[in-house]
Amino acid sequence: DVSPSNLMGYHLGGRFISVLNDFDLALIKKFLSLNKNSPRGFERTGTVPFMSLHLLVPKAIAGQVEHMYYHDAESFIWVLTWICLRYDKGELLRRNRPLDEWLTVDARGCHKEKMSYL
Repeated sequence: DVSPSNLMGYHLGGRFISVLNDFDLALIKKFLSLNKNSPRGFERTGTVPFMSLHLLVPKAIAGQVEHMYYHDAESFIWVLTWICLRYDKGELLRRNRPLDEWLTVDARGCHKEKMSYL
């Protein structure tokens, strides 16, 4: 999944360059078949508040849903929402931060919180 700690940015030559850095479980797919114990894409890893809604349901939590590229795309949207609502003029809000409840619940609870947000 994408999370705020995976996003980096810097200024270079008058431009702002941003980078997504999330290689924690990066593997070459063709080599997966060589090892029976290697990840298959059904493992649940990630930061719950930013995970795709599809990965926060019981079937996915049980490892029965394959992680797909569109889950990461949705994760990016959740991170963008998080950043836009919790910062004001580049500063983290100190009180009454929106979405704090996403940090205090498990995967099913986070799914419920996100659905009520939508």
